[in-house]
Amino acid sequence: MTDRRPTISSPNRTEAIVVAAGQGSRLGGGTAKSMRILGDKPLFAHALATLERITRIEGVVLAVPGNAVQAARQWIEKLRFMKVLAVVPGGKERGDSVQKGLQAITPDAQWIAIHDGARPFASQQLIDRVLDAALNYGAAIPVVPLADTIKEISDEKILHTIDRATLRGAQTPQIFDRQRLTEAYRLAADEGISATDDAAIVQRFTQGQIVIVDGEELNFKVTSPSDWLRAEDTWNRLSTQRPSTLSMGTDDKGRALEGE
Repeated sequence: MTDRRPTISSPNRTEAIVVAAGQGSRLGGGTAKSMRILGDKPLFAHALATLERITRIEGVVLAVPGNAVQAARQWIEKLRFMKVLAVVPGGKERGDSVQKGLQAITPDAQWIAIHDGARPFASQQLIDRVLDAALNYGAAIPVVPLADTIKEISDEKILHTIDRATLRGAQTPQIFDRQRLTEAYRLAADEGISATDDAAIVQRFTQGQIVIVDGEELNFKVTSPSDWLRAEDTWNRLSTQRPSTLSMGTDDKGRALEGE
C-alpha cells in the first residue's frame, strides 16, 4: 500500500475505523474471521467496499489481527480500494483496536465512524442516515427492535421478563464527534474500562446525547456458524441482483471502479 493521506483538509471531514481484529472463536476454523472469504473477497472487504462508495467518508483505517496485516494490505491493493489510509494490528479487546485506529486517523478529521468489519451488508443509505444524524446532534447510532422476549436470569432461574418495547439492539456504524470519542476512550483506558459498544463508552464518559436512527435487518453481525450461513445466502442473493457493486470497489453511482 502507498501512503494515501490527504494533503487538503475539508470542513466536517469524516473518516471511518473498521474494526476487524477478532479471531472469531465462536465461528470456528483456523482462519481469523475477518480473513474468511465471503463470496469473492474477505469478510472485512465488504464493509470497505460500501465505504468506498460514500463521498462523505474520506478515509478509512482498518484494524485486523496482527498476523493478517500484510494479507489485508494485499487484498486492498487487489480490490483497488482508494480510501484506506492505514491497516493497523488490532488489540486484544475491541476498545484496544479502536484506540489503535484512532491513532492512525488523519489529524484534521472531525467525525469518526466506527464500523464492525463483521457486518458486511450495511447499506450506503444506512450509513448516510447515521452520518446525517451525527452531524446534526453530535453522535448517532443505528438500532433495531428486538424480536425475542428478553428474560433476566440468575442461577438458571428467571428473575424478570423485560418489556422489549423499551429495548433496541445496537448496530454499527456508530458516528461521533472526534473530540468526544477520543476523550471517552482516553478516560476509559485510564480506568481500565472496556465495552463491546462504542456508544456505551461515549455515554459513560462524556456529556451530550447520542441519537438513534433506524437500523437494518440485513446489517447483522457475523459471529456464529449460523450467521456465516446466513451471510453466504445473503451474498448469493445480492450478488445475483448487483454483481458489479459487490465484486469490487465502486463509485458513488454504483459503477465499478477501474483503478488509478
